[in-house]
Amino acid sequence: MKKLIAVLLSAVFAVCFGLTLVACGGGSDGSKEKIVFACNSGYLLDFQERIEEFNKIYPDIEVEIQAINAGSWGEMLQTISTDIASGVGPDIADIASEGMYVFAKSGLLEPLDPYIERDAEELTESLDAMDENLRNAHVIDGVTYSLPTVWNNMCIYYNKNVLDGAGLEYPQEGWTTQDFLEMCQKVAQNNTGGNNDIYGYAFYNAYFTTIEPWLCAFGASILNDDWSACTLNDEGAAEAWQFLYDLINTYEVSPKLGTSDVDLFVQNRLAFMGSGLWYVENLRNMDFPVEDYDVVPFPSKDGSLRSVIGVGGAPIFKNSEHKEAAWTLAKFLSGKKFQEEYLTESIWAIPAIESAADIIAQKEDIPDNAEIFYESASYGTYVPAPAQYTAIESEVLRDFGAYIAGINSLEESLSKAVENINLALVE
Repeated sequence: MKKLIAVLLSAVFAVCFGLTLVACGGGSDGSKEKIVFACNSGYLLDFQERIEEFNKIYPDIEVEIQAINAGSWGEMLQTISTDIASGVGPDIADIASEGMYVFAKSGLLEPLDPYIERDAEELTESLDAMDENLRNAHVIDGVTYSLPTVWNNMCIYYNKNVLDGAGLEYPQEGWTTQDFLEMCQKVAQNNTGGNNDIYGYAFYNAYFTTIEPWLCAFGASILNDDWSACTLNDEGAAEAWQFLYDLINTYEVSPKLGTSDVDLFVQNRLAFMGSGLWYVENLRNMDFPVEDYDVVPFPSKDGSLRSVIGVGGAPIFKNSEHKEAAWTLAKFLSGKKFQEEYLTESIWAIPAIESAADIIAQKEDIPDNAEIFYESASYGTYVPAPAQYTAIESEVLRDFGAYIAGINSLEESLSKAVENINLALVE
């Protein structure tokens, strides 16, 4: 851990900062307290609008958004850590599960339990409206480092047109991996290798959207429950990787690894794709009718309900000289009123407040079974994201990709992943 933190804090990483803007009405006049909020530049416009909503209620707090042009959480972490070491770090930031532990374990984050206890009456309405599994997502070693803001799960999108064309009934909660495979084989049975082939499922070499949810489907995971050791040597892990390999190479019901699932889906050439709520927005932007698809929980080997979830939050940094103002913003972003009135208009993640998620689920342009998004909070497992997440993700993607491509055998790939991940966990 000490070695990892030292690397993060001393890294001279060539990541350019994106646009920096002042999200308040006019320039600072000396009467406003200023805080800096860091986020990935890809979410700049989203957070600009959120800060505008914040300033309608808190006009005396000026929020400068520091948009970081990072292609991964690893780059994001290195940039913020370097800024903090240089004395110019942000007061507060948008951090997902994949980044929360490394910051908490490095001692960079302000523990929020004293704030939560002090403001308990004010927070009751919001915290009581969240699933307990979400409220506890950023409790690390008994210390709360962030209130949940938004989150995402993994579920299966199915194309009604493709399933109708194959004479198949729509999948239901409780379906198995065998059911899934048989449906994929049915829709792909007439493929000839041409440009009009219809596939069962397309997937990426991705930690959150492919590898961990399918491990979960077979009762496995990349790491054990306390994230202290790699468990890819478990039987379920071998079954999951073999299953995905066979979809492409044995049964030929999936295109090559990395083929765009959403493009095939809107062309009515794909039956299933895995994603969270954000694909609703993608399909809407691609003019794919909501009547032509729906969502269902991931299948599992035994038919039990399983899902992987990642939870975002807005932690405050210890180096901040404006912790109370930053705490005001953190409470606002997790608040019931804000989430119900604003987050229901931007559908790229699930609000932490259940009533806000219910408002989204009832919209006309949302799939019929959209209630499964929030329901998965109660049974979902957190995506494994310890302080060594960046190194672990790189290792998993490298070994999974080599196996799917036939470069390494299943045993070689899993053994290499276990060895190198366990080494990373003790560094």
